[in-house]
Amino acid sequence: MAPRRPSTSRGLLERLRFQSHSGRLIRRHRALRRLDFERASIVHPVTLVAGSYALLLVACAPITAGWATTLRFWLPRLGLPDDIGVRERDVLGHVVYEVPFPLLQGALPDRSLLVTVGGSCLALMLLSWLLLRGRALPLAYLVWAGCVLELASCAMLWLAPAEFPHTVASHVANGLEFALLLLLATPLLLTFSFYVFDHSITRKAFGTAVIGAGIVLVAPYQYLVHTMLVEQLSLVVMPPLYVLFGLLFDIAVFVALYAWVVSWEP
Repeated sequence: MAPRRPSTSRGLLERLRFQSHSGRLIRRHRALRRLDFERASIVHPVTLVAGSYALLLVACAPITAGWATTLRFWLPRLGLPDDIGVRERDVLGHVVYEVPFPLLQGALPDRSLLVTVGGSCLALMLLSWLLLRGRALPLAYLVWAGCVLELASCAMLWLAPAEFPHTVASHVANGLEFALLLLLATPLLLTFSFYVFDHSITRKAFGTAVIGAGIVLVAPYQYLVHTMLVEQLSLVVMPPLYVLFGLLFDIAVFVALYAWVVSWEP
C-alpha cells in the first residue's frame, strides 16, 4: 500500500484543527482575529458616539426622574420614609443632571454591635483561610477584602463615631452619580472596544442600548438594597457596600453586558 502523501496529511490536520469532537466548526475567538480597519471602522464610531451623546442629552433628565420615581415607590414598601432630595450638577450655569437620594441619615452602631460584627469578621477570615485557601483562593481573597473593610469600619466607628463622614443620603447620591457618570462614559469606552468590530451599525447601536439600559435599570435597585441594609444594620456596613458593591458592581454589570454583546456573531 502506497504511503499517504504529506500534503494530504497536512490538509487533514488543518481541517481537524478547527473541528470540535462533534465535527462542527470551531470559530476563532474574536480576541485572536486580526482587525482590518475599513471605512466602517471610522464612520461607525463617529456616528455612534455623536448619536449616543445626542440621545443622552435628551434622556438624562428622564433617567434621573425615573430613578426618583423608583425610590419613592419602593421606600414606603420597605418601611422607610419616601422623602427625596436632589443633587444638581451644572456646567456654565446650566443644569446637566439631577441625582435623587433618600433623605435618611443612618444610625450609628453601639459598641456591642461593633464587637459582634468584628468578631464575626475575624471568625469568617479564619474559616475562609482553613476551607478556601486550596480550592477557591479568589473567593477567599474576596472574603478577606470584605472583612478587612468591615474591621476598618468597626475601628473607626469605635474610636471616632462622630467623625464618620457619610450618611445614607450622601452614600446613595454619590453612588447614583457614579452610575450616571459611567453611563455617560459608555459611548467613549465602546469606541475602540466595540464600534471598530465588524458588526452592523444597527447591532452596535442595539448593543450600546443594552449596556446603557442595564446600568440604568440596576442602579436604583442596587442602592435601594444598600439603603435597606444600612437602615437595618447601621452605618457599620456602609464602607464594604461602597467599595465592593458600589461603582465596582456597576463596572461589573458593564463588563458582563459588554462581553455578551461583543460575542454576537457579525
